Amino acid sequence: MRARKGRVRNECVALGGRAPLTDIATSLNVDLDHVERTAQKLVDEKVGFTISGGELFAEEYVTNLQSELRVLLQEHGFQTLSSLCKHWNLSQELLRSLLLDHLSSDFDGLIEGDTIYTTDYLNCRKNLLRAIMASITKPLPITAIQARVGLPIGRFWWAFDSLMESEENAFRQQEYIQTGVLKKLGLSEGSGSKNGQVEQILKEGDKSLKFQALPSILLSMPLFQQCLSTVK
Repeated sequence: MRARKGRVRNECVALGGRAPLTDIATSLNVDLDHVERTAQKLVDEKVGFTISGGELFAEEYVTNLQSELRVLLQEHGFQTLSSLCKHWNLSQELLRSLLLDHLSSDFDGLIEGDTIYTTDYLNCRKNLLRAIMASITKPLPITAIQARVGLPIGRFWWAFDSLMESEENAFRQQEYIQTGVLKKLGLSEGSGSKNGQVEQILKEGDKSLKFQALPSILLSMPLFQQCLSTVK
């Protein structure tokens, strides 16, 4: 058995650290069930091997994939699962069982649908959206803005909502917000109107909030009253 384990291990290493069990059986001219039992022994002994999808993988091979994935994400900020599967000739099941289910604890990102993103990349896209919104001078279709930002629709609305939330927080901290910011975000600031989107957003969690809408700025009522008192 020890000699057989050595041959199976050596065959896997000789094939680059990844070998279908059927190929090992053919190469060693032994029955597949013998190879399967021997490979499972290697895994059980925890000597740096794993079995997935009918293939035997050396730990070094998996470690190299993890390192390459880390480099790809650092360089590009995202990778689609389909492109990774094609690049490494892995099924989605293998990709998940070998890599995605064992991402290191320091991985800062997320997997959504067919794509894995780094947090840095998503924040950069959000900052790009902020810059685009600050530079446009006329209404643009959402699809046009989304294309410039380069995010799928779900992630685009995440970035948009994050910007809106930051503007909401700015209002709560400063008690005012410029209406130009709201218009660029495609929001109506009409006070007292059922369709006043900003009023609906700002009153979430505080239905008693009151504010005054001026041509270029939106103020909380206490700040507006304070301004009036100062002028008097």
